[in-house]
Amino acid sequence: MRRILFAIVGLMLPLWAMGQPGTGQNGDVLRNEVLDSGVASVQLIPEGRVLAPPVVTLSGTERLHLSFDYVRPNPPQLAYRILHCDRSWRPDRLLPSDYMRGFELNYIASPSPSVATTVPFSHYELRLPNPDVELLVSGNYVVQVVDASAPGRIIIQWRFALSEDLMPIAMALAAVPGERRASHQRVELSFNPQGIGEGVDPWNLQVYLMQNWDVDCMQTLPAPKLQGGGRLLYGDQIQPIFPGGNRWRVLDIQDLNTPGVGVARIAHDVDGYMVEVEPDRPLIRFDDRPNLHGYCAPGYAARWGGPLLDTRFNSQAESADYAWVYFSFRPQAYIAGGVELYLASGAAQGDRIPMRYNAVREQYEVSLRLKQGVYSYRYVQVSGMLQGCEAVCPLEGCFSETTNEYAALVYYCAPADRYDRLVGFLRKDLQGFKAY
Repeated sequence: MRRILFAIVGLMLPLWAMGQPGTGQNGDVLRNEVLDSGVASVQLIPEGRVLAPPVVTLSGTERLHLSFDYVRPNPPQLAYRILHCDRSWRPDRLLPSDYMRGFELNYIASPSPSVATTVPFSHYELRLPNPDVELLVSGNYVVQVVDASAPGRIIIQWRFALSEDLMPIAMALAAVPGERRASHQRVELSFNPQGIGEGVDPWNLQVYLMQNWDVDCMQTLPAPKLQGGGRLLYGDQIQPIFPGGNRWRVLDIQDLNTPGVGVARIAHDVDGYMVEVEPDRPLIRFDDRPNLHGYCAPGYAARWGGPLLDTRFNSQAESADYAWVYFSFRPQAYIAGGVELYLASGAAQGDRIPMRYNAVREQYEVSLRLKQGVYSYRYVQVSGMLQGCEAVCPLEGCFSETTNEYAALVYYCAPADRYDRLVGFLRKDLQGFKAY
């Protein structure tokens, strides 16, 4: 077992998330990034809702919960700052005093040590808003975790949003015309903008639609059509159309003594735990078993409600251990451009990890160090004409009847406004239908 796991070079997840951060000083698009290889298991969620994107209501009582581990000795003293962004996640022209009350840079509380784990780590947590920071306006935000002794050194950069929720939004699937009707889904949504105020010009509205909270599966909707009663209808025969995809593969490593869903075997020695995932192959048939829609729950435990996790999660942040997890994928033939493991981390902000081809076993392989919990993952073909979320179709299959989660974000910026307000947000599971 150990030889199998370490026959390839183990790749630790945070290393693949590392890159050069966008500071926003040059109008960069700010993305979710981990920029320190000692950081693992980053998650930003609404407090108490593990399988949800990081969006809460501006005027509500719900808070956001950021958590992560530091898996090296001597955990650093960390601080954080918050940036307000436009609808494209570029820092806007607002001053910190315009969008928040409190100091621009604040300390994060000292971390908690791990308890009885084979891999020692320190666990950090931050909740927003908090007594030090009150956020005043809606829209897109980025929280940057930095080294307190060198605030210019960014450790983590993560997106979240605050919505005003000024009007109800209706969303439904519609038939896809042409040859893609059996593999894709078309979405229509509508709302009445009167909740924003009188005389709202539709040209000052911008609507984004995201599938399974995946940044690669986000589309800007075309100009709306005016319906009766002042409602605006978004969507036409051409856009937005998304690949239906297939169920996300699920890996359950809550228990490192008994194999869970997707686990072939577990071993333990002086180096810690090693998990071998059941060998994966391309999916050629529609799979209707429930899944997590790209979400994951590192450091949490929950009971299975049939084939799907229920929502009663219990945090085991300090006692959940880490294990080396070995993934293998065997396609029908060698893929020249390569294969990436798309591992959902956080609220479906996935990390694409290159896999190495093992010519002897005729399969792609990678090992990652993951925390106990439940994970969603897929395989993506790197080369070819398909880009974005279409790239999952060759290896995972795309079917119109797949159930997917769609999130609509409605932004409004009047001519006199200095920022993009997030005036509406809807997150909804839409069950596809089979095309004949």
